[in-house]
Amino acid sequence: MSATIEIKDDLFCEMIFSLLDQVDTNQQVDWLKKYGANFIDLKLFKFVEERHAISQTEFDQMTSNFWDDEVMYKDVAWIDLQGIIGTNLYQNYLGFGFDDKQTVTDINYEMEGFGLDKAKSYYSPVLLKSIVANHNLGDTDTFSFTKAITTSNAICIVFKIKSGSQDYFYNITTDPN
Repeated sequence: MSATIEIKDDLFCEMIFSLLDQVDTNQQVDWLKKYGANFIDLKLFKFVEERHAISQTEFDQMTSNFWDDEVMYKDVAWIDLQGIIGTNLYQNYLGFGFDDKQTVTDINYEMEGFGLDKAKSYYSPVLLKSIVANHNLGDTDTFSFTKAITTSNAICIVFKIKSGSQDYFYNITTDPN
């Protein structure tokens, strides 16, 4: 007699992320390339998004650490990001290049392997697709990217979105998910 075990989505994701946290980045990237489509197939969008969500207070602190005056943003419509991402899930990531000047004109992005350039910030297509699904964003809704300084004094790219009357904030983690 065989038994069927039902695993709730939240428990499933907690187990997966707990296991991923115990291996190095290269092992995480390899696993996500092989099995990461499950996050899309099973519509586990909220769990992917939660790994990168931060509070407005954290976001404001990180951005004010970089910008002397008003924070500047590079706004990119979802349709433009989607055109670059294409069918990628975890095969390639959106890598953000930038310098340490207080401008957003130098922020550029392209699809490439995770972590190829240690000076870049990387976001997975699945994260961006999860945010779009979770907040029912349309083609013209924008992701607002900017520079920030982390608590470890590293310059990175962070972003926010507006969904209805609410803003949502995201940081870059070193995790490839």
